[in-house]
Amino acid sequence: MAGHNDMFSCRGKGNCDVTEFSEANWAAKLGEEPHFVMFYAPWCGHRKQLAPKLKSAAKKLKGSGVGIAGCDVETAPAVQQMFSDIRGFPSLKYVRSGKNSAKTAIDYNGPREGDDIERWVKLRSDALCPYHSSSSPSLALFRWKPKRATRTSRGSQIWSGF
Repeated sequence: MAGHNDMFSCRGKGNCDVTEFSEANWAAKLGEEPHFVMFYAPWCGHRKQLAPKLKSAAKKLKGSGVGIAGCDVETAPAVQQMFSDIRGFPSLKYVRSGKNSAKTAIDYNGPREGDDIERWVKLRSDALCPYHSSSSPSLALFRWKPKRATRTSRGSQIWSGF
């Protein structure tokens, strides 16, 4: 926890806008809302550059139904094992709530700036996307939730089940 608080400048401030995921709280926190998660190793220097940008996105998304989180894979190896495609750090993923959260996670490979991350999360979030709104029947035809994504040999995602 101390490393998390130091990295996101949360020490002594009570609540941190960036959730810390661990093996103990993974299921409970993810059950509350989907999260954009930075999987990191403490020795990785890039995580320090990305941390303030994630904190900025977390502040803007606070109360939106989507959280921003960090997960130290050295202290949470069981969480990392759920995501067999994590090979480098930091790895960024949008993880939906539910039992199959690891299987339906979406990789983020975009610009590593707070505004870009915030915009990307809003586009993928069920909570923030207008196409998933029941108050807009004309958009109901466009509502879909992919059942799964597979990777091609070149690393592209192919969605199925729409």
